[in-house]
Amino acid sequence: MGALSSLYINLGQYQQALEAAQQALAAAPDVENALLYEGLAISQPGYQPQRALGSFERLVRVNEEYYAAYYYIGLVYESTQNYRYRLR
Repeated sequence: MGALSSLYINLGQYQQALEAAQQALAAAPDVENALLYEGLAISQPGYQPQRALGSFERLVRVNEEYYAAYYYIGLVYESTQNYRYRLR
């Protein structure tokens, strides 16, 4: 799951990527790749990067060793110039 979202992200079709990720999450709420691609789609310019934090943080709760999620959390905080984030 998440392969379709990945394809749409690579094509720059972020709305379609978001919809595909959300469909995958509706079927299985803790699918790691779907959480990642949902966050990536939401974090793109024109969307609200703060909303992406929910996906990335949920991914960390599902698998605390999914290190890409920490990277993207950092990018979101950097893009919003919020430097007070700390790992819990």
